[in-house]
Amino acid sequence: MQKTKLPGMDEVFDEVQGFVDEIYEIQDPIDDALGNLLWYTNFHKTVGATAHHCCVGIVFSLAAASNGAGVENLFEVKPASPFLELNKSSAQGDTIKAIDAFTDYIKALTAAKDRIEPLADKAKSFAEKAPDLPGKCKEDISNSKDLGMMEKAKAAKNTASNSKHMAKLPSLVTGLKDTIQEAFESVQGAGKELNAKKDKLSDIGKDCAAKKLEYPKDCYLEFGDPINVDGNAKKKHAAQQKKMKKKEAKDEIRRRNELLLDKLYYIDRLPGKLHPFTLSIDRPPSAYSLNRHNREQELDRIDRENIKMLNKIQHASTKYSIEDLMSDRY
Repeated sequence: MQKTKLPGMDEVFDEVQGFVDEIYEIQDPIDDALGNLLWYTNFHKTVGATAHHCCVGIVFSLAAASNGAGVENLFEVKPASPFLELNKSSAQGDTIKAIDAFTDYIKALTAAKDRIEPLADKAKSFAEKAPDLPGKCKEDISNSKDLGMMEKAKAAKNTASNSKHMAKLPSLVTGLKDTIQEAFESVQGAGKELNAKKDKLSDIGKDCAAKKLEYPKDCYLEFGDPINVDGNAKKKHAAQQKKMKKKEAKDEIRRRNELLLDKLYYIDRLPGKLHPFTLSIDRPPSAYSLNRHNREQELDRIDRENIKMLNKIQHASTKYSIEDLMSDRY
């Protein structure tokens, strides 16, 4: 939430920010696990693909790996959560990661389901307060002696923007509830399809192996039920792609930070001369010298390089953005 520099307003908006952070704490593990599940099954670019298709594809690929042998214990359908269990004892490589991602997905959904109802009440309370906030802001601005004209204008603008987002919070929580429900239904659908194809699973495995279909996606597209691709599926796929790009960007920032910290680690522990891992190919021989003057010059140069690197790194905000949360849903 955007700050107003009005204590009364910011107290309310800080509370809303905490609520938004809590929504992200619920939603992020679901999105991350589903993203990993789609990625490791190679469904990440397939419009309309859900956990249903990933799970069935995984079982098909496991059957293919054994050339149709021993398919009886590859999965188990349950009447309650997790609704479906996948046996990874014969899995290899990315298939193991895909099954782990599915397990994480179910755990995240189960945890979210337990937390969502109290959030609905909170969201309703915030939405009811939202229409009165612009008027209260005007009162606070008129009573404020510390803010200049530009700061007062910005406070009014930020309050209007924050209030607009607050009014949408109930529909946001409803959307998250629908996402959780649809996710569980998707997993249940996978169980139904697998049960329906149980007697044919050995033949499917043999055919997948004969056609050298490597990924769960390839096996599913060949032998699974058709994937529904409507306007809603396209919209969800676009949102999922957007989230995956954000995750990739965050992972790249984390990777660059780790490289920088690794470099600083070696610099901080110099045993009389520079550690070779801190040196690039084109660095002069003086870098290796025990001559104090040369060594200090080289350290200064490395410090300047590190400062430049730090300035290039985009550090993530410590708080989640309600604007980003809304843009993912609307």
